[in-house]
Amino acid sequence: RDVSQRVAFLSAIENLEFDPADGAAKIIVNSRTGTIVVGKHVRLKPAAVTHGGMTVAIKENLNVSQPNSFSGGQTVVVPDSDIEVT
Repeated sequence: RDVSQRVAFLSAIENLEFDPADGAAKIIVNSRTGTIVVGKHVRLKPAAVTHGGMTVAIKENLNVSQPNSFSGGQTVVVPDSDIEVT
């Protein structure tokens, strides 16, 4: 191939802009210590989990956010998660 085509190709690649993909949802459990680490991409459904003397309860309420009249906005449903550890 022509050297000038290679240079043009490398120049085009060098100037590309991209956003890295979000990481995977990860949960790590240390069975020896009972430590649980949850990554930011993890989504939980309503649940209740107990271990020893600890209870984790997850509840989700759906709230409706409605714009003022004639504002041009749209009504949206906004999830409101409640996590309780006892």
